Amino acid sequence: RECSLLLDAAGLVVADRDNGIEIDDVVAHERSGVYIVSAAGLRAALSNSIYVVRKQGNYYMRVDGEKLREERSRKGYSLGDLASMLSVSRRSIYMYEQEEVDISLNTALRLMDIFGEEVFKPIPILREKPEQRRIQRLPGRRVGSEPSETEKAVETIVRAGGEAVETKRIPPDVVARLRDDKMLIVIERKRERRLEKRVYEAAKVAMKVVAKVIAVTRRREYRSELEDYGVDVYTSIDEFISEVSIEEDRG
Repeated sequence: RECSLLLDAAGLVVADRDNGIEIDDVVAHERSGVYIVSAAGLRAALSNSIYVVRKQGNYYMRVDGEKLREERSRKGYSLGDLASMLSVSRRSIYMYEQEEVDISLNTALRLMDIFGEEVFKPIPILREKPEQRRIQRLPGRRVGSEPSETEKAVETIVRAGGEAVETKRIPPDVVARLRDDKMLIVIERKRERRLEKRVYEAAKVAMKVVAKVIAVTRRREYRSELEDYGVDVYTSIDEFISEVSIEEDRG
C-alpha cells in the first residue's frame, strides 16, 4: 500500500489465499485500499470481469448509480418503494445511486432480481488508488545497532523532507519520493548474482509510473551498462547520501 502511495499507482497483489481464505477467481479481496486476486482473477480483472469484492469479512458489489436511477424511474419506483423491496433505508438507496457505498452481496442479489445485471459495474481494481496520505516514519531498529544500507537510504530521504519505505519481496529495496522525483532504489546485497535482473525489473516498473531507478553497486563493470539503460548508479550508499544532501542544500 505504501509503495502505491509513493508511486501514485494502483496496488495489486496476486495470491492463492488471503489470510488463510482461498481467493475465488471472480472475487477480489481488499485490504487497506490494496486489492488481492488469484492468477485467474488477474486475467478477469484485465477484462473488467470482477464484480464482487471481499472486505472486512463481507462480500459486496458495486452499483452503477446512473443506471440504477434510470431503471428505478423507468419502472416507476420511488426511493421508498425500492427501499421496502430491498429491506433497506431510503438513505441507502440514495447512497447506492450516488455511488457513495458498495452494496452487500445479499442485497445486490435481490436488486439483480428486480433490475438485472446491468445496474452493476465491475470493480476497477487496476485503476483505484489508495487514499493519499503522507508517510513520515523512520525505519525502526534496536538501540545501538548499526543501520543497514537500506535503512540509511530511507533515513536520508526522510530527513531531506521526502518519503520512503523499505520493501520486501520486490526488486527495489526502497521506494521513495523526494520533491517531484519518484525513486526505485536497488542496493547490491552480499554475494548477489541477481542485481542486474532486479535493476531491469525495477526499470520496467519505473517506465510505467515515471520514476527514476537508482542502483548502488560496488561493481564498476556494471556502471556503463546500467547507465546506458537510464539508471543512476552509485558505487556506495555514502555516495548516494552525499548526493541527496547536496540536492537538499540546493533546495
